Amino acid sequence: MQNIREHLFLNYMNELYTIEGLQLLSEQKIKNIFYGIINNPHLKWIDIFPDSHKTNHSGYTVPIGFLVIGKFPESHPDTDYYIAEAYIKPNYRKQHIMSEVVLDYIKTFGGKYILFIASKNDVAKQFWNDVFN
Repeated sequence: MQNIREHLFLNYMNELYTIEGLQLLSEQKIKNIFYGIINNPHLKWIDIFPDSHKTNHSGYTVPIGFLVIGKFPESHPDTDYYIAEAYIKPNYRKQHIMSEVVLDYIKTFGGKYILFIASKNDVAKQFWNDVFN
């Protein structure tokens, strides 16, 4: 499972850096960031499956994306949680999977949330605007 997560994170980072017009990081650098996230006790990695947003899961075993939620003390002082990272494979986008996973998480755990969006990622800006409005 960890290799699948690494691969998803590699795709995410490459996509993000491409959108921002930044030089891509080496695979080793991305793996170091990935393991920093996985091993951080204040961050929660949530695997997303094609049916994660449904009450009755079909038993998928290969994630198609992930959501990383941070909590105090790493969150902004005025918030309880922050959405640190969110990614879903392109062919699963626009199916409301990510938005429903995020909203279910917020409904379950409550609290105040914050997120930061890369400045040139207009698609993400629209997505998060749609989720929270």
